[in-house]
Amino acid sequence: MRNCCLIFLISLSSCAQKTGLTGGPIDQKAPLVQQSVPVSFSTNYNQGFVDFYFDEEVLFKNQQAEVVISPPLQTKPEFLSQGKKVQIKWSDTSLPNTTYTIQLGQSIVDATEGNPIDSAQFFVFSTGPSIDSLEITGTVLDAFTFKSTPKCWVLLQPT
Repeated sequence: MRNCCLIFLISLSSCAQKTGLTGGPIDQKAPLVQQSVPVSFSTNYNQGFVDFYFDEEVLFKNQQAEVVISPPLQTKPEFLSQGKKVQIKWSDTSLPNTTYTIQLGQSIVDATEGNPIDSAQFFVFSTGPSIDSLEITGTVLDAFTFKSTPKCWVLLQPT
């Protein structure tokens, strides 16, 4: 009887397959902005920073090439990232009664899989009492072919 139990236990221990942990399905979702300080479309905002809080841990990469602030600031902004928070900080004074836009490009990726945020995400605030419509109509043409140019950005700057 004792030998039968021993043989039974040995046979059970050899049935299981040893495999590594899979960690679950691959994360394919891009990080989402949960909150910003100040909130987008704020008016009379004259602090020298904007904070973004995401739904997951993020990394801030290639900021100088990806992040577009319009109108441009006098000095280069400082880009900080920690966990789920990203901060853009600047030291120069913002122009009075001016609407600013911050377009993040694909500078923010999730920390695990590197999925970038949607490049169309932007943030708007005004140093004055109202938000400019930020709208102008027209057609952008390629200078060499004179054909319409899809997916391009146009920034207007005072001369």
